[in-house]
Amino acid sequence: MNPSIRARRLAFLVLAVLLAAVPLTAQTILLAIQETANGTPLAPPLPAREGVAGSLFDNGFIVLDLPGDAPSATAELIRVARAAGADLVLEVRVQYSDRSLGVGKTRISGSVAYTLTDTTSGAVRAKGQEGASNADREKDVDRVILGQEIGKTLVLRIQQALKSVPR
Repeated sequence: MNPSIRARRLAFLVLAVLLAAVPLTAQTILLAIQETANGTPLAPPLPAREGVAGSLFDNGFIVLDLPGDAPSATAELIRVARAAGADLVLEVRVQYSDRSLGVGKTRISGSVAYTLTDTTSGAVRAKGQEGASNADREKDVDRVILGQEIGKTLVLRIQQALKSVPR
């Protein structure tokens, strides 16, 4: 079995045990991310998935990660989220475009589309698009660091949306 899959299953099992033992006080988000580079799906580990999940966790959210390719229908994601006890669904699609600038330098640009949906009402709480790039930082910023930056940006948008709409 692939070590990445084994680690993900172990993490999910640990999360399930912890959730059963501790009362939930934080909002729970089902995270569904699809990432492509130059039109081709990326293989795990996915940089934006790691960045978004880490940023959400660091900001007090409980994150349930939907492994693999997420179902495309929002209604299906809401159904899965409700069954898992999640308050929200965060759908993210990241499309990277890579351009070689010479030896050791690759320009990475990303287009990020996201939708945050309330699982109780089905209402969209936030929706938008963001851009990400390592322009003028090609030697220092790779796709992993860009994924972390995407995560921090999306968490700010989510926090703004959750503050502005009464629950």
